[in-house]
Amino acid sequence: MQKWPIEYPNQHLKLFPHDELAEYITSHSPKRTGLTKCWIVWNNGWKKTYQSYDTSGRYEVDDPREYGIRGLKKLVAKWGDSVAQAIIYDNKTGQKIESFNRGVWIHNGE
Repeated sequence: MQKWPIEYPNQHLKLFPHDELAEYITSHSPKRTGLTKCWIVWNNGWKKTYQSYDTSGRYEVDDPREYGIRGLKKLVAKWGDSVAQAIIYDNKTGQKIESFNRGVWIHNGE
């Protein structure tokens, strides 16, 4: 029986069964942690956390933290009415920065 992944000589190609591919990609990808994260709950009850992108990649930003928060807000706005709730947290302190409920962003002080 063949052991996974299959490594071919003189090539940088590995083949995986479909169910192991996602696990391999996540375990071998670099961990990226933004300054902030957003926890989103959709109307159907599905939940997911997104990390902020704090640089543009093309130009220098004045305030990377605000740039990341603005990007997370755009992400929530993209899904519109399908988002039930969203909370933006500071990754270092764990404190809430802003929360989104019923289409309105509420600043939680800081």
